[in-house]
Amino acid sequence: MPADAPKPDPLVISAFLDDVDGELEAATRLAQDPPVRFAAFHLQQAAEKLIKAVRLHRGLYPTADHNLATLVAALPEG
Repeated sequence: MPADAPKPDPLVISAFLDDVDGELEAATRLAQDPPVRFAAFHLQQAAEKLIKAVRLHRGLYPTADHNLATLVAALPEG
């Protein structure tokens, strides 16, 4: 971990993961018949929050980027 990297805070990471659960629950409910198109929005939000939790766990700063491909590509390998 670089010297200026943020120290992983388990409470913050846990809060992001709780939010992921909430987003997935919303997406699941909205995807039931008849499906509502906003389910996709909640899936995207869940993915962003999961990536932010991983970044924090790895000692990386969160980012304001919303492009999932860019966010995943910026993660260190492994």
